[in-house]
Amino acid sequence: MSANILEITALTKHFGGLTAVSALDLHIAKGEIMALIGPNGAGKSTVFNLVAGVYPPSDGVIRFKGEVINGRKPWNLCKLGLARTFQIVKPFASKTVLYNVMVGAFLHTNSTAKARERAEEVMAVLGLDSLRDRLAGSLTIADRKRLEIGKALATGPELLLLDEVMAGLRPTEVDDMIAVIKGLRDRGVTVFVIEHIMRAVMALSDRVAVIHFGQKIAEGTPEAVTKDENVIKAYLGGTMTLLSVEHIDVAYGDVQVINDLSLTVEEGEVVSIIGGNGAGKSTLLKTISGLMAPSAGSIFFRGEPIHNLPPERIVERGIVHVPEGRRLFSLMTVAENLLIGAYTPRAYKERGNTLRQVHALLPRLLEREGQMAMTLSGGEQQMVAIGRGLMALPGLLMLDEPSLGLAPILVKSIFDTLRKIADTGTTVLLVEQDVNHSLRLSDRGYVLEHGRVALAGEAAQLLENPHIKSAYLGI
Repeated sequence: MSANILEITALTKHFGGLTAVSALDLHIAKGEIMALIGPNGAGKSTVFNLVAGVYPPSDGVIRFKGEVINGRKPWNLCKLGLARTFQIVKPFASKTVLYNVMVGAFLHTNSTAKARERAEEVMAVLGLDSLRDRLAGSLTIADRKRLEIGKALATGPELLLLDEVMAGLRPTEVDDMIAVIKGLRDRGVTVFVIEHIMRAVMALSDRVAVIHFGQKIAEGTPEAVTKDENVIKAYLGGTMTLLSVEHIDVAYGDVQVINDLSLTVEEGEVVSIIGGNGAGKSTLLKTISGLMAPSAGSIFFRGEPIHNLPPERIVERGIVHVPEGRRLFSLMTVAENLLIGAYTPRAYKERGNTLRQVHALLPRLLEREGQMAMTLSGGEQQMVAIGRGLMALPGLLMLDEPSLGLAPILVKSIFDTLRKIADTGTTVLLVEQDVNHSLRLSDRGYVLEHGRVALAGEAAQLLENPHIKSAYLGI
């Protein structure tokens, strides 16, 4: 009998014309902690959904305890001893912790007494016993994460799939969760984990597999994988990660607009955010720039947290937001609007040199420097808004719908300008309805739908994606 509890052979999953997982081979030994890592959109959660029975594979074979489980329903797999958690934690908020854990325990019994007994055991293992009578909706993020594990653990799994259980946790909470997961392995549970926090991956894992665009690019010990050139380029970053948005939630009152959203922007990149109206694109930029606060998750710029900083401090750090609708001072001149952008101490000191650079990039602004902003054409006003942003010497320039309301010939002019800005090495995060122009300008793109990342990848590949062509390009 094989010592492997899970064996995946040539696993493939197509969603229409998109291949989310391609010919993946993977095995997990009994008693092992195996990590699956990779960039956002790499296909990690799709692998979990295939193993857990949420999706049927398009091709390939999945064996659990030596038995082919292709096409089995999630509840049947759970009875076999395969359980999972989810990225987005959704407890029964109006019920107690005990009730939530008992739900999992009822998988193998109809006895309330036995389910309660099993739940009590699980809560003791996870340190939830002191919270047994608390309503799940009142728990902290860290306790909700442990409760999510508790619901799965109560089903009595031999293999437990943990999908980003450390997302949004503080460093001390991450350490506590590492100890919890190691304790599960010590109790005989094999663990398959998706995780972005590399410190946790290094501390936990016996082996690590790395996937990129649905394909495995490396596998081995954590130490070996982190030295692999392909991994460094695709995931750990051959360049510096300038901006990292990690599992943020954002709401307007009771209306949730962004849900567990993560993305990264590397230094020197142009990254596009596309999606339909109401997808959360502008809200994302407002949250990064501090105009809105996330209710959960973190945002890091140059490795430092910024999600609790006010907007002016974020501008001082080097993030500049060119808002939708330009927002110029209409009764001030072009020159005055530009100089307002150089209000931070560093930008103010360099304002003369920067202004000359802006004029070289946007010569029309020099011609119009004494003209009131309100008298400019729409395209010229957009140029002023971009120039004002550049005057702040951005490390990251964020633009929200720069082509909005412009004639086609002016749209081309704006994107030509953005290309020149990108060619100077300026990092750009772009929200834009004109998907064709924005992706052709960009290195990478993210597609938002209902406040979540629905697709992510190289811009050229997204342009060829059938869903993008149909939904956003009208092809």
